[in-house]
Amino acid sequence: MDSLPVVHLSMLVALQFLTRVPVHMHPFDPAWLHASARHFPLIGIAVGAFGAAVWWGAALVWPPAVAVLLSAFSAGSV
Repeated sequence: MDSLPVVHLSMLVALQFLTRVPVHMHPFDPAWLHASARHFPLIGIAVGAFGAAVWWGAALVWPPAVAVLLSAFSAGSV
C-alpha cells in the first residue's frame, strides 16, 4: 500500500471504516483514519447509491419487501 497516492489510501481507509468491505493494509497507521475523514461523505454517497441501485433493480423483479431486504444487505446495513 506504500505505492498508493495519499488520496487513494485515504479513500480505502474510509471504505473499510464505513462498510464491511475488507481492505487489507499492513501495517495500519491510526493516523490514516483521521486523514480519511474527509472522504466519509463521498463513500457514504457511493454506498447509498449502490443500495438504491440494488433496490431499484430488485423492485423490478420482486415485491417491495424483498427489494428492501436485498438493498439493506447489499449496502451493509444489516
